[in-house]
Amino acid sequence: MSAWSENIANYARARDSFAESLSEWSNALAEDPKSAQRVSQLLDGLIPEIELLRDLGNMNAANVCFRHRCQIIKFTIEDASLLLKSKSHPTSDIAELITMISVQVGRLTLIPFDRKDATVVAMDKMSSELDARMGSVHISDDSITPFLRDMWRRLYFPVGDCQCWQCHKLIVSRTTVSF
Repeated sequence: MSAWSENIANYARARDSFAESLSEWSNALAEDPKSAQRVSQLLDGLIPEIELLRDLGNMNAANVCFRHRCQIIKFTIEDASLLLKSKSHPTSDIAELITMISVQVGRLTLIPFDRKDATVVAMDKMSSELDARMGSVHISDDSITPFLRDMWRRLYFPVGDCQCWQCHKLIVSRTTVSF
């Protein structure tokens, strides 16, 4: 295995583990709102991990959006933790937000769109379903709060000059952002 392939495999394992942890915590919070403090602590513990994931990816990413997406994810994790601590939003909304973060983490890729990462493709399907629920397309779910719609827009954006699968897919349907 080449050094490049090994780096990609290491990155993918770390990303998949990170996304799985977020998914588990989202489910725990949805099932038991009393777990909010514990989930908040776990989210706080993820901040160094997203930074490590970003640094690992930055060494190998051919994608223009990678660093920016990691920063947005980091800020959103911090916000979710603060919202849980302050009890300013329903735990069901924060559980949904953590699911959104999990999907976006799972979509982070180092591989340009013409060499699709299997996890990214699977998460892309989930993000399309979330996007439909958030009202970004013609289907709308009335249970989605304006807060969740705003957070989704923060996490789900294309970058015009990027070659990753995520941006490629979104460029067709959205206004792009350039960095």
